[in-house]
Amino acid sequence: MHVEMSGRRAVLLVAVLLIAGCSWSEGAVEPEPGVSAPAAGRSVPAVSETVPTPAPAAAGDGTTTGGGSVRDGETDPGTVLEYGEAAIIGMGGRGARGVVAATVEIARGEPADLEELDTGDTMAGAQPYYVSIALENVGDTALPLVPLDNDFHGRLDDGTAAQEPGTVDGFRPCDAEPAPADFDKGKRFETCRVFVAPRGRSVETVVYEGFETPYAADPIIWEP
Repeated sequence: MHVEMSGRRAVLLVAVLLIAGCSWSEGAVEPEPGVSAPAAGRSVPAVSETVPTPAPAAAGDGTTTGGGSVRDGETDPGTVLEYGEAAIIGMGGRGARGVVAATVEIARGEPADLEELDTGDTMAGAQPYYVSIALENVGDTALPLVPLDNDFHGRLDDGTAAQEPGTVDGFRPCDAEPAPADFDKGKRFETCRVFVAPRGRSVETVVYEGFETPYAADPIIWEP
């Protein structure tokens, strides 16, 4: 039987067929809301399953023996010395490890000296102490420009830590000297660190607490 179709119905049928032909193909996945679909002709790179290897940590500038124990010939942790007596300490930094002989002396300053440091009211009435540290390279490794004095600290008469302006360049009573560029075997240099006690207290001892060494938990102690 021949069925005639009006022009309007024919146009509607063609439109329906065109819409059906533009639907998603079988197996296609619609993008999630908020995620843009890739542009036509561009592929989406695969996600790598490889875990990147962390870069090695840079060597620190602090002093360290480079190991978990003190080597033969070096002063044992917990050793108590008098001011002026030498300790033999494995030190290092910037990728080098050497051995130094360290001696310590202490002198009492004047409270007025602190005005030169411009500390304001934070140390008003405090008592400064100046610790001279002499270091001699007694090992076979050069230690150029390594800040070897950072792990020396002052302690008050009750054993607590003294305040530390630290090493101060150009401070007349206790001028700090930078680590030498040619600190080879047999070379010696001296520097000075400032420690401060509150009014009525005193700095009695100096300790060496090497960072990441056995001395950190059991320091070398200098006392009168």
